[in-house]
Amino acid sequence: MKVTKKKPALVITGFLGAGKTTLLNQVMESNPDLRLALIINEFGDIGLDAALLKTPGEFVEMTNGCLCCALNEDLVNTLENLKNRDDYDAVIIETSGIADPLTIAWTFLRPQFENKFSLHGIITVVDTQLLSKKEEHPLLIEQIRAGNLLYISKTNELTKSQIQAVSQELENINTAAPLFYSPNTSWIRPLLLDDQEIFFDNPQKTDHANYICESEDLSSRKTTLEEMEDYFESLPVNIIRAKAIFFDHLKNKYFALHRVCGRITFEPLNLKPTVLALVKIKIET
Repeated sequence: MKVTKKKPALVITGFLGAGKTTLLNQVMESNPDLRLALIINEFGDIGLDAALLKTPGEFVEMTNGCLCCALNEDLVNTLENLKNRDDYDAVIIETSGIADPLTIAWTFLRPQFENKFSLHGIITVVDTQLLSKKEEHPLLIEQIRAGNLLYISKTNELTKSQIQAVSQELENINTAAPLFYSPNTSWIRPLLLDDQEIFFDNPQKTDHANYICESEDLSSRKTTLEEMEDYFESLPVNIIRAKAIFFDHLKNKYFALHRVCGRITFEPLNLKPTVLALVKIKIET
């Protein structure tokens, strides 16, 4: 009787704006030969992270061997769809910024999946500026504790001494997890392909802040990059994350705009995105 090898899986987690989608793009770019089933767990009615991946469509096989599924509700159904397929090498789930990663990871240990998938790691992406606000967001600390690997993003913005201080702070929160630093992602490939599996206790539900998502369709709105930047700068402090994909009718170009911890960044998009929208996440006061 033929024994089918379990498919390796990774969970990429991290707080809002930490850099999860950037990491995922880097993994795909550096491993074009791997056929990855990507599951994007969005928050809110309009999902923008999947639109920012360098893969289009929902469950469309790509030329670089990737499958992409934008998931909002039912992870179980998605894994049911994948569990008996052999047209991919590994599963990567990118959680929403306010997800409990252990709850998502626990799904792989359900009876119908435990012989189909092998969870190889929970990677927590950490933005150091967000780390400075950890007392305001206990969920951020839980995500760090849940990770069996910690990835410090945006290290190009830090000095060597700042990186050392952040590393020590993370080691104080999670003493067991090794640290990796952007932009190096070479450690992910062996993590996916080596025959290893992690185990964890059944997570207990905890209470978190009440996060509210507001979405707006921008497909018919005339705007410019400068107008959107001004709008982002005017957002109140309880908006802890904002992102938009829009068309600048003067520059005749598409842009993605992000606001994290008061920082505003933008990037021009070379391809026409699948969705134009604005998403804001705030803490209810």
